[in-house]
Amino acid sequence: MVFKPTSSAEMLPEYSLVINNRYYEEVGFLTVYGIKANFMNKEKIIRDISSDESSVKNLIALLKGNKVEFCHFESVIEDVVFSENIE
Repeated sequence: MVFKPTSSAEMLPEYSLVINNRYYEEVGFLTVYGIKANFMNKEKIIRDISSDESSVKNLIALLKGNKVEFCHFESVIEDVVFSENIE
């Protein structure tokens, strides 16, 4: 039996943009953006991160660039989103 070593890229989740049209009592319908993480047939989705598409795309780039593992995905999103709201 031969074991093929896996590259680090194969062990990282795939992150992608999620687009949702949601209704909010205060403002009506609004397009909001989230992130989906896929890893080894598992999926996690955070659907409502921001109404600013470019901010969420930048967050995806941050996740990929820092090689954030699947198990840390949700906590990293929370840390980034909460830190941006505290001034």
